Amino acid sequence: MNKRLGTILAYPTRPKDIHLENLENTSRKREKVCEQASAKRYFLLNNKAVNICGGRFRGFAMPRYASPAYWESVYSGLDNSTNPDVEWYLNAEQLSPFLWPLLSPSRPTDVLEVGCGTQPLLPGLRALRPAAFGRLLATDVSPAGIARLSATIETQVECAVSDCRAAPQGAGTGLASQSFDLVLDKGTCDALICSEENGHADVAALASEAARLLRSQGALVVITHYQPDQHLSGEGPDQTSDARPLISALLEGLCAQAPEAHWGAEAHVPDPDDCPRVLIFKKVLRRVSRGRSPLMTAPRDVRCRLLGNAEYK
Repeated sequence: MNKRLGTILAYPTRPKDIHLENLENTSRKREKVCEQASAKRYFLLNNKAVNICGGRFRGFAMPRYASPAYWESVYSGLDNSTNPDVEWYLNAEQLSPFLWPLLSPSRPTDVLEVGCGTQPLLPGLRALRPAAFGRLLATDVSPAGIARLSATIETQVECAVSDCRAAPQGAGTGLASQSFDLVLDKGTCDALICSEENGHADVAALASEAARLLRSQGALVVITHYQPDQHLSGEGPDQTSDARPLISALLEGLCAQAPEAHWGAEAHVPDPDDCPRVLIFKKVLRRVSRGRSPLMTAPRDVRCRLLGNAEYK
């Protein structure tokens, strides 16, 4: 359960009844921490509990999370610094209250999941509502990751090696425009934005490709460890949890690819005491009167709304 990330010890969970600040780095105490854990994600750094949020720890070798070569080495078993079989975000059942309102009421919903790794959401979502979905496609840039996933995933979910970033940052998915109703991302944007050099551009490129693939009334759903509720509720977010750079990059890509669309942005908090947040960007194509040019949407025109929590399971 414990995997080293450089000098940091990563725990999927933190117990409510143990003060990690008082623990020493002993195997026995690490096991006790994991046994008595609650559903939170924390790092144990210098014997202190530090909340894990995406690419926050840039001083601790986190920029490698933005590298496709790093994930290829993880999924191929050459790098054991990260356990690809641990769920660090939300599972399908936890995400479902936010997703069900986005499904098409008149036909099966086609869904693309980008950066799925070996823990995709699509099989779990299909298990919850089989008749609600049409085409389900899980993609990742790592051939080793897709090979591992293909060996275990049900046949109703397609798997493919694909770059979720539009050119010039990436190769793009190669899929037809306006061919999906939902594009899901769980942690890919968090990984991409770790790059100090290309993070903003890479996230914008992912959003641009998603905007191209989405039909009208479709949505890009991003699960992140950054916390938009802090600045949206008027709090002063600290640098490690500030979601504004991530949201800015996403809106830049969405509006650049589909400026004629109206984009709505929502932030949801599944559990105020836990890290993952859900960002939803809805695409609606405007009706244009004959002889008139369509209105263009810029990132500054989009206001992100903090909505009430759905039931968290």
